[in-house]
Amino acid sequence: SQSLDGIWAHGSLWHLPKADIVSTLRGLVSTIRPGGVLYLSLKLGNDGNINNEVLTEESNNGEVFDIDERYTATPQDLDDTEDECDSRRKLYSYYASAEEAREMVTATGWEVMECEEDDRRGVSDYVTHSTVVLFATTTAAAAATQSSSTEE
Repeated sequence: SQSLDGIWAHGSLWHLPKADIVSTLRGLVSTIRPGGVLYLSLKLGNDGNINNEVLTEESNNGEVFDIDERYTATPQDLDDTEDECDSRRKLYSYYASAEEAREMVTATGWEVMECEEDDRRGVSDYVTHSTVVLFATTTAAAAATQSSSTEE
């Protein structure tokens, strides 16, 4: 443990359920040396429509399974009438705001140094949503906890 200087998680953790993102970030903080850094990007969405599905706290807690048309369909995908079996179907977790993402990252033991929205829709056909980009380091309390657990 505490063997990494930094973690780059651009466009990867948003495929986890939100609860797993929290537990993953808590686990990652223990692998970072004191003063190490985290780069993280998360998708932004709100109670409006996201790929024709409504995000509400009551319905899906900001988690949407969606077929990503940018990926090539397999013959089985095209023959299958069940969307649940489509290999292009991916989980995406959304955060309502940069502030919601900041609070979640802070609560998992990181100190957020930068947090900003990044909207590149229209720049590329591949980009379909705004993101929030966070740059964080381990907090003094997390570093102290890591040091004491390493000494035991």
